[in-house]
Amino acid sequence: MEAGRGHIFVLVGPGGSGKTTLIRALIERRPYVRFIPTATTRRPRPGEVSGHDYFFLTDAEFDRMIGDGALMEWQTIHGHRYGTIRSEFQGVIDRGEVGITSLDYKGAFVAKRTFADDLTTVFVRAGSADDLEDRLAKRPGATSEEIAARLERAEEEYRYAEACDAEVVNRAGALDEAVARLDEIVARHGVPAAEA
Repeated sequence: MEAGRGHIFVLVGPGGSGKTTLIRALIERRPYVRFIPTATTRRPRPGEVSGHDYFFLTDAEFDRMIGDGALMEWQTIHGHRYGTIRSEFQGVIDRGEVGITSLDYKGAFVAKRTFADDLTTVFVRAGSADDLEDRLAKRPGATSEEIAARLERAEEEYRYAEACDAEVVNRAGALDEAVARLDEIVARHGVPAAEA
């Protein structure tokens, strides 16, 4: 990591692979790592807060961000729009911070092209298809249709794993192992193990 410049870690992988859990666990280990929320038109799930988990926007607000060029990329996934706010990423790098977020693989590769050496993509793979299905089924309000759609999309996402800079396997019952692997990836990029 170049002195004075920040670095961003982008987790990529199917819904239910454990990206959010890994991010929370990493921030607990390294409290100075800053989560970078993205924008979405979907409604908040129970406990989610706008500006913390996502920037929850109306369709009109999302359209305005597109028109203003504020989104580095955006797309529709499972009937809702998601977008990456350029200024959120640029701010982390310019301030010399360490940021982490999760993006769809298409968004992650746009971010990688935009920020190059200042950004590391990490593919998160569930330990098995059964692990993935079990996690999706445990999500609040999950429907069988939504689970089926996410499992189908997972097949598409797995094809892009090798294009990422690194990979973490998040097996059921082995979260500590997956967090340690992510922590190792972060450390490899010159990020200190503890805040000075």
